[in-house]
Amino acid sequence: MTVGDLIDDLNKFDRDVEVICAHQKDSEGNSYSPLEGVDGLCKYNPHNAWTGQVMTQEDIDYLIQDCDESPERFSSMYDVVVLYPIL
Repeated sequence: MTVGDLIDDLNKFDRDVEVICAHQKDSEGNSYSPLEGVDGLCKYNPHNAWTGQVMTQEDIDYLIQDCDESPERFSSMYDVVVLYPIL
């Protein structure tokens, strides 16, 4: 993905939406990979200041409707845009 592609993708979203980067680390904690793409609005639940859980609204709806999860479980999640690397 080029800088221009990334700018075009990010311009589709509100400028105040937080950006989350998906990553994988090696045994030394390093993580570098080309950017593959941008996932539209997802929901984010931070576990702490540096990591958390990302779900789509479709995933949340499925868990509530088909798996009897409580909607309150997802109430603290907020909108984010996710950047993800080539795997």
